[in-house]
Amino acid sequence: AMAVSLGLLNWNAAEGILWEKFEDSNDQPLRGYIALALGLMRANSKAETFRSLIQKRGLDFKFRLNLARALGLMGDAQAVGTLVKYLQEAETLSETSSSAQALGLIGDKSAMDPLLAIAKRQEKSPLQRGFSTVALGIIAEKTDLPWNVIFSVNSNYRAKVPALSEIL
Repeated sequence: AMAVSLGLLNWNAAEGILWEKFEDSNDQPLRGYIALALGLMRANSKAETFRSLIQKRGLDFKFRLNLARALGLMGDAQAVGTLVKYLQEAETLSETSSSAQALGLIGDKSAMDPLLAIAKRQEKSPLQRGFSTVALGIIAEKTDLPWNVIFSVNSNYRAKVPALSEIL
């Protein structure tokens, strides 16, 4: 919580301290939140380390998701190739969704052609194809709020409707 709050405050004076804690810790969830804080601070000097870490097998999925989010928050254009490759090789929901979300957050138009190629390939898993279109949607989204907010306005959250639950 402290690391993320420092990132939200954009208190760049804490970057060195956070990086030191990141390197010293073996606690993957903690490292993920520190990476997220560094992403919020736009600490682009750490992007290369995050890009190499995100490709390692056996990482906690929350750690990987926060690494991907950090790269997305940094707007790291070099991460596009890494994340597209990771999306193509992803086997789980968390791996697929984290890479798609990060690609969308980066918003680099160079990701569109590879994402379209993934979406069109029948031999790719439905999960990969679906999340490639999610990433395309996030890149194309031009409103301040997420696309599904309109469905939650004036909706009765206690009335369980399967379609609305899926959207929200």
